[in-house]
Amino acid sequence: MDDGCNQVNPSAAPHDLRPVTVLDSITELQAADRHKVAVTGSHGGLASGRHALAHGVAAVIFNDAGVGLNGAGTRSLADLDRWGVPAAVVSHLSARIGDGRDTMRSGVVSACNGTAQALGVRPGHSCLAAVAALRTSAAHAQETDTAGFASASRQVGPHHVVIFDSASLIGPDAAGSVAVTGSHGGLPGRRAARALKHPARFAAFNDAGVGKDQAGIARLEVLDSQGVPAVTVRHDSAEIGDGSSTLRSGVVSYANSLAIRSGARAGAPLIDVIRRLPE
Repeated sequence: MDDGCNQVNPSAAPHDLRPVTVLDSITELQAADRHKVAVTGSHGGLASGRHALAHGVAAVIFNDAGVGLNGAGTRSLADLDRWGVPAAVVSHLSARIGDGRDTMRSGVVSACNGTAQALGVRPGHSCLAAVAALRTSAAHAQETDTAGFASASRQVGPHHVVIFDSASLIGPDAAGSVAVTGSHGGLPGRRAARALKHPARFAAFNDAGVGKDQAGIARLEVLDSQGVPAVTVRHDSAEIGDGSSTLRSGVVSYANSLAIRSGARAGAPLIDVIRRLPE
């Protein structure tokens, strides 16, 4: 290509089969996963794709998160295509978001990019069949410093709001703050300990279309038991993977009991809910 994108690893022969790594979240990628096919429970948003790109994967499979506002749940596909990296998403109705094993076992491809199609991947294929095709890829992402997940903060009424594209970025400084994320409301690996890395005063996520087994809102009940009021916003009201979009245009779809006691209601703009939180 003439845009400076380095597409192909010349040292990889066509008959080499790439190893596979199965992850509940794309943020779990390690240096050892370089040149592997990554099967993840993460949404297929732009930041997820950029994170995969930065870690040099050979190919990647995400969850389409219900596709959502402005096609955000599958936006990584075209971006990774530009870099020559095969990528696909499975339907949120076929596999639990946040569950890499279920993605591999039960996922059904809903969309893929042109690079993946060239390897034989098609919508309707099982994830297992897609992985078999992607393992033949001779390409791999070139590690870049391309921007991935970001964070910011702002004041909303009397409340300090910390904004994260990914809940994985939440640190101890979020304690006492309102945490608004671009992450899905699923429970990574179905493990309660991963509902929130550090407790927040209030937390918001994207419902990712809710999906199989209502996985897209699974964090809410767990956070209720952990004493954290939490809500999800409709996947068609905010771009998944973009915390600022969650705050700016998100409309509450589900709330746990603690959030309801704090005034959250389905159908309310998230920013209004936050403004009215008790001080």
